[in-house]
Amino acid sequence: MFVSSAPMRKDNLFPRLGLLELGILVLVIGGGLTALLVNAHSSKPPRLVGPAAHRLKLSHGNYWMDFPRRTAIADARKGVLKTFPSDTRTIDFIEKAFCDVLIVRSDRLSQLGLFPGVVDIEFLTGRTPSKVTILNEHDVNLALITLLQSPDQRPSC
Repeated sequence: MFVSSAPMRKDNLFPRLGLLELGILVLVIGGGLTALLVNAHSSKPPRLVGPAAHRLKLSHGNYWMDFPRRTAIADARKGVLKTFPSDTRTIDFIEKAFCDVLIVRSDRLSQLGLFPGVVDIEFLTGRTPSKVTILNEHDVNLALITLLQSPDQRPSC
């Protein structure tokens, strides 16, 4: 290995870019910035409105609905169930200290590709699903809707 004692020229350390290289560099940076801006605008989560089947498909089987303050549990149930197909029937209902759990089944959801068509609906008091609060049946703020993997599955809140 040969090591030179002569100092390296400044042009070799920091070579100047020619006009062609500078043009290519500007195009690459401009293309990258454009891709970032387009992706940032289009990567917003989808707006979950419409029937439950549509919401479950867009959200990959898990979404939540919020309600105004002081919504009674009966009104919250009615609001959630009106988004489900007309053949939806309740297969289980569990009252717990932190939530009310409603398990429903719909053959129509199963036909639309949401197999097995069994959905867990948890009614909660609180503004976010991660906040654990005692359920107040006169102030239900949130419903967490989850497509179950099997009819026997029973998630806990």
